[in-house]
Amino acid sequence: MDSKIQSGNENFRPFFRPALLHAAPALYAAFDTYPTAKGASTHIYHFARTLFAHQGGGWLHVLGSPKLSPYQYDAETGVETTRFEAEIPNFLKRVQVYEAELFRLLQGQDRLQIAHFRDPWSGVPVLRQQKKAGFRTVYEINGLPSIELPYRYPQVSPETLHKIRQREQWCWQEADALLVPSGVIRDNLVRLGAAREKSR
Repeated sequence: MDSKIQSGNENFRPFFRPALLHAAPALYAAFDTYPTAKGASTHIYHFARTLFAHQGGGWLHVLGSPKLSPYQYDAETGVETTRFEAEIPNFLKRVQVYEAELFRLLQGQDRLQIAHFRDPWSGVPVLRQQKKAGFRTVYEINGLPSIELPYRYPQVSPETLHKIRQREQWCWQEADALLVPSGVIRDNLVRLGAAREKSR
């Protein structure tokens, strides 16, 4: 754990751990609070809505906040929503707990046919489960944490960034398809070693 990416004590309060009540045919996972007024929420709304409409329902796993319910189910659309709401000041510790929680929830999803994720924090548990369950995966890449994190945490160590790059690379290598909305990002990914034929 890199203490330079820390804004408080590593200890954190217990948090609500939701249980899924339905076996979903599709998953959309994002390490983003949803819904908010940010642009990421617009992406999540449109991509998840399209995915779940095509699959006849699904499971949305996102970050929460004190104002958002940690669990919701829409009987009309067949969409189940779980929100990770643990308040953990240390960013990397929060990521680790998020990954563990998503992997825990994935264990009971035996009907999953496709999983769409927006970040390596969601991708690692999804791809680990894919090895056992065989569903298809899509990695939506709107940016790379290894490039963006230093702007938020200027003191992040090179060693930590290297580990994050390795996770990103593993995710784009193992995912069945890459959804890259920006041509600039797509070209950068290819230069970094991503397979162009996987990109959409």
